[in-house]
Amino acid sequence: MNTLRSMTCGLLVVIVLAPTAAFAQSQLPKPTGKYGVGTCVLDWIDHSRTETQSGKQDAKRELLVYLFYPIDPQTPGVRAEYFPRLKEMEAYEERFGKNFTRESYGDSYKTISTIKSHAITNAPVVAGKGQFPVLIFSHGGGIPVLYYTAMIEDLVSHGYVVAAVEHTFDGGTVVFPDGRIVSQSGWDEDAKRTKEEQAAFHAARYRVGARDNSFVLDQLEKIKTSVLSGVPASLQGRLDTKMVGAVGHSLGGMISVVSVREDKRFRIGLNLDGGLDAGQTYGALHQPVFAMYGDARKPQQPGESRETFEKRTVSRNRFVDRVKAPYQEAPKGSYFLLVDSPGFSHFSYFDFPNAQAAAPSWRATPEQGERNQRIILDCTRAVLDTVLYPARSQPLDGLTKQFPEVILESIGKGKE
Repeated sequence: MNTLRSMTCGLLVVIVLAPTAAFAQSQLPKPTGKYGVGTCVLDWIDHSRTETQSGKQDAKRELLVYLFYPIDPQTPGVRAEYFPRLKEMEAYEERFGKNFTRESYGDSYKTISTIKSHAITNAPVVAGKGQFPVLIFSHGGGIPVLYYTAMIEDLVSHGYVVAAVEHTFDGGTVVFPDGRIVSQSGWDEDAKRTKEEQAAFHAARYRVGARDNSFVLDQLEKIKTSVLSGVPASLQGRLDTKMVGAVGHSLGGMISVVSVREDKRFRIGLNLDGGLDAGQTYGALHQPVFAMYGDARKPQQPGESRETFEKRTVSRNRFVDRVKAPYQEAPKGSYFLLVDSPGFSHFSYFDFPNAQAAAPSWRATPEQGERNQRIILDCTRAVLDTVLYPARSQPLDGLTKQFPEVILESIGKGKE
């Protein structure tokens, strides 16, 4: 199975159970920036919105948010658990079958249950008066947001504040601070829905996620002048909420683009391998968007017949045209990053690049996984810097020199 086809399938699968792995890394990659990473856990309720998925009358939308921010790298303290409250989640998921969690995560279970993140819990923000741009990060369907900790920590080490949002009922099983547990809801009914009903349900969940992001940004804006419960007081006045981006993977990628469409405070949207239902578009977009997808543009390979090569080329071009279609109204300065790298797939964005639901022949080797992770981390930061850190940003064509596997293609109104 080639990279293109693995990505094509991944684009359409937004309900993903915790992945399995044939092997896993023993630790997260060390962040590459000059800052250390601090974190705190927040339980926020949006009293302006009714929760439609809970089945409880008058329930309000409640979100678990992990806030990550720059600290002095020498700050002492307790490193945060990689997967907090795993045992509680594991006990809850026994309702889906005995040893459900352990079998779902496979060989990676031992890793996620023992490793620590690099983040220091409730540490003070790094000293100074400078402000940091803000990112709202959204997870894939059925995936815990902390499964992207490597990407989040690396961004923070380079001077971003990242609010990682658990989009309640759309991600993995969530354990709130008071012990209440909520799991994914509504997506399991997709098989019973018509295509039109599916598209309507999906679009509604993207809007809910986008409103989650706007609410989280509302909360973060309050930190400019006051102290919020659970947020280190030293963060007051340190967030630059005029420089904000939305980032997400798969389902979260679509949420990020919709956030840009619906809330002009988001200056940039970054969609990591998310694709809309056929025939759907994002509509009018006022801020630049970037999207990263796997590719299969290699020239004819040794031993590959001309017929096979031509079929592959047609399939590749059809794929690119299909994922470009929803971005027709993207403004100038919007781009695709297309990655043609061995083992690059929908699963490459997770902390453990080899954590996949099966063991296909095309799965990345450890070396390929590390390379693909480096591509994702460096490209993500470079893209966001162009808008949110313009003073230090570099021309994006430098990415294609650093990573020959990557090409840039303009999209939307800026398409040449």
